[in-house]
Amino acid sequence: MNAKTKKVLAIIGNTALWLFVIFAVCITAVVLSSANNENGVASFNGKSYINIKTDSMNPAFKAGDMIVIKLLVDQEKANLKENDVITYYTDLDNNGTKELNTHRIVERYEESGFVFYKTRGDNGDNDNNPETVASIDPNPVAANDIIGKWTETRLAGVGNIMSFLQSQTGFLTVIVLPLILFFLYELTRFIRALIKAKGKSKLSTEEEEEIKKRAIEEYLRQQQLADKSGSEAEKTESIPENEENNENTENNDKN
Repeated sequence: MNAKTKKVLAIIGNTALWLFVIFAVCITAVVLSSANNENGVASFNGKSYINIKTDSMNPAFKAGDMIVIKLLVDQEKANLKENDVITYYTDLDNNGTKELNTHRIVERYEESGFVFYKTRGDNGDNDNNPETVASIDPNPVAANDIIGKWTETRLAGVGNIMSFLQSQTGFLTVIVLPLILFFLYELTRFIRALIKAKGKSKLSTEEEEEIKKRAIEEYLRQQQLADKSGSEAEKTESIPENEENNENTENNDKN
């Protein structure tokens, strides 16, 4: 594998990792939004995303789908119409605990100054036969228990995925653990790069030998220059002495 291919693969790998980080951050935001929202559902820009767990509204949507609802203010909750599909809290099991449900309005009425709605599912009596008429839900829905109205946007199969990711097991397995591994990987890469950078600041054996060699050569060159300068100086000093000796010889010859 050549260097160019390795570089391309590294870029692809890093891109994939950072895309996963963005995805993980988004899922974390959804989970935190659900936990902190007064309605208990993830919301963004006036919309909420509901995971469907039963087939009571089939064929409009079915178990495993995700639907998008518009969050409603009090005035809107009190002025819904027949055939609007709403998401609301109701005691489905008659155990005193309210759960989310999404059904279609079949009737609106007022009682003692409060607005109520009668609802039912589209899927018959939950017998997977859309041709049968479902019975009206036993518990009427108070306007203040309504969260929002379906926008008719449906994401097939996404609800199952989100339900798993929002569960403790799914969140830890798919989001938390991979994020920990990612940051450990990035930390390892950083440490390796740091060690490599520090290692480069130290000279290798070959570099040290080359420096020593150059230093010796420079020392020898300076010595040669010094010796050459000394020889020329000696020659310069010897010239007057020879001239004086010559003059003395000439005088002796004259005498």
